[in-house]
Amino acid sequence: MCHSQHTYAMPKKSLAFGISFCVSLAAVWSIGSMFSAGGVFAAGREAPITVARIAVFLPQGSLSFAADYVRAGAELAVDDLAASSGTGSGVKVELSYDAVSENISRAQAGALVERLAAQRTAAIVGLTSSFGGQELLEPAAAKKIPLIALGATDDQLSIGPSSKWLFRLSSSQDQDISALAFDAIEQLPDARSQNLAVLSSSDAESSRAAAFLRLQLGANSGADVTLYGPNQIAQLAKARPAKVFMVSLETSLVMLPKLFAAGLTGRQIELVQSNLADYSAQSWAKNLAGACGLLPSQELATSFVARIAKRLALPAETGPGTAAGQSNATLALAAKSYDAIKLAAGAMQPNAGSQEFLTGTALRLSLLGASMPASIGPKGNQISFNAQGFQATPDYQRVCYEPSGRYQNAGRYSLAASG
Repeated sequence: MCHSQHTYAMPKKSLAFGISFCVSLAAVWSIGSMFSAGGVFAAGREAPITVARIAVFLPQGSLSFAADYVRAGAELAVDDLAASSGTGSGVKVELSYDAVSENISRAQAGALVERLAAQRTAAIVGLTSSFGGQELLEPAAAKKIPLIALGATDDQLSIGPSSKWLFRLSSSQDQDISALAFDAIEQLPDARSQNLAVLSSSDAESSRAAAFLRLQLGANSGADVTLYGPNQIAQLAKARPAKVFMVSLETSLVMLPKLFAAGLTGRQIELVQSNLADYSAQSWAKNLAGACGLLPSQELATSFVARIAKRLALPAETGPGTAAGQSNATLALAAKSYDAIKLAAGAMQPNAGSQEFLTGTALRLSLLGASMPASIGPKGNQISFNAQGFQATPDYQRVCYEPSGRYQNAGRYSLAASG
């Protein structure tokens, strides 16, 4: 096993971070191989150094395409922290890498966390969702190792005593739905007189999300909101709703052509959060004109994209096979990984010079008090956590579709965390 040969030293009184925190994919795990990064940065020999280890989980399986980006973001953060460090007492952070896929078992997750705990790992950075996320979160919580999630987390992970060890760099599903509802009300100033419809797909999670969306819309607008299932398209069309809210990508792909065939137009359709689909290849794409939706912000500075491209030895220009040619969601994972390492380093800083490994309750409390500028979203956006570890002020972007089937940004929306 190789743990990080990628380390840096951070001065005790320095908390200067430039860029920082934030996406939107859900993932899961299975223990794989360990990787190492190169390069060592150390503070002055006379200074007391506290070693803090951060484990970075690299997604495998269906999300393996994102592994290089997650790692590149973490390594870029190490480079920047090393460049800003000086001599004097500080915290030396070591990164280790584990390949983790969606088929992790409880036993495998337990063994992985047990090994990380034996190495006195301070924090874990990686993707989590309900599929495998609980298997990782529970043993990490038992060992008092905070888990910083890079992608959207299922709200099931927010229930129970283990959840207090989870920190979410992206919004939760319920936060997304609340934001979608509030944004929709802004788009419909006469919402109380509107007839609104929520369309759910048949899976249990979509049904739960649709019911929650209906509740949010009704409670905050006073509008008449009706919930429809996938076999009730004809009934929905006859009701002539002002807006139809769709709550999953699967629903969008399957139900959009049925809605258009039933006579609905794009201007009547609001797509659920996190829908980044390009429908230009669909025969019915022209009908999408005017359809809009809300999703977590995916804005990234071109300078950051260029640095990730350089790290991955990819051409910086746009197009297939380049870093900038990847989806915003993929690039966002690199930014979130970058932010997670910097945030964890900042949370450890108050304990620099102590002779104890930086794990446990003190680190968790320090993370709850942390705040730094986000790499993703509008300039000046700050990342901080509420008492439950939710991102306190997630930023969203409103997108609207053109007849080509591609979406364009159409504004920004911020929502305080509901917790």
